[in-house]
Amino acid sequence: MPGTLTAIDISHGTSAQTISQDLAPGVAGAPTYVSTSTYAIGDTVIEGGLAYTAVAAVTAGQDPANNPTLWKQIGTTTPAISGSIYFGSGGSTLRVDAGTVTGTVIDMGAGVNTLTVNGDVNTMVTGAVKDEGVPADPQCLGGHPERHQPQHHRRQKRQRRGHRNPAGVRRPRQQHQHQVRDYPAPPPSPPAPRSA
Repeated sequence: MPGTLTAIDISHGTSAQTISQDLAPGVAGAPTYVSTSTYAIGDTVIEGGLAYTAVAAVTAGQDPANNPTLWKQIGTTTPAISGSIYFGSGGSTLRVDAGTVTGTVIDMGAGVNTLTVNGDVNTMVTGAVKDEGVPADPQCLGGHPERHQPQHHRRQKRQRRGHRNPAGVRRPRQQHQHQVRDYPAPPPSPPAPRSA
């Protein structure tokens, strides 16, 4: 889409695709960094919205932001994807367990698609969600164009495709019988008046 930021474009893929967004392991429940504390290798702390793990013994006052040789950044407390997302044609899964996904378009592509938002009150997805490149109809979940056509259009499509039995042999089409009713003939019209 012209003029919009694209965060992820995997639209040329034809196999199943999954994007999952969650907190990094160890981030949930990690304590806030305290400058008067010491930390052992492997301890995880939060400072400034970022999560860090100690890669060496840390003495008091060696904060993660200013001591990158002692700390490794492992994630954030608010993960985010900012920009449009375009999936391919093999069926797509977008799972958001923490943070936000914000894009002008979130095109789930073709196939069987799943969008799951499962987190705290700050976990959200915003943008125009599309299924198979067609905007989802707010009156009917899914957005699949064939689902929104009248029943007789779907029946015609199925008939054009034909029906096959499990052995792959084409069966003859079913003959539809229509009931013909005989109605009495309408009464004759009165003669037209003659002009003088």
